[in-house]
Amino acid sequence: MSAFFEKLKKLSFLSLPLCFLSFVLLDFSFRYFYDFVSDTDLYAWQPLWFTLCWSLLMTALIALLPRLIRRIVMLVVQVFFLCVGFGARRHVQRILEFLFLFKPCFCGGWCCIF
Repeated sequence: MSAFFEKLKKLSFLSLPLCFLSFVLLDFSFRYFYDFVSDTDLYAWQPLWFTLCWSLLMTALIALLPRLIRRIVMLVVQVFFLCVGFGARRHVQRILEFLFLFKPCFCGGWCCIF
């Protein structure tokens, strides 16, 4: 068992780059799934720049914490963003279906019920 922990200690320097990458991928996936909410292109430079900046800021703030607390905070923040993001997606879809009487179509777009 101690060999496993020794290998884990050797790879501990990857935790912050992986945290940054997970923030970027999580934000990119939210923008991909929420493309019906905005008319901004998925690969436009403004949202990409904003994503890189806030991901770098969050990773820098997490890097200031002690090692054990850092790992706990990384887990809690990632799970929180994941739950809020995908939970909000379903909520937005329900509101759009109710207010505008639209429903998701098999083609991936939105079709009118009437």
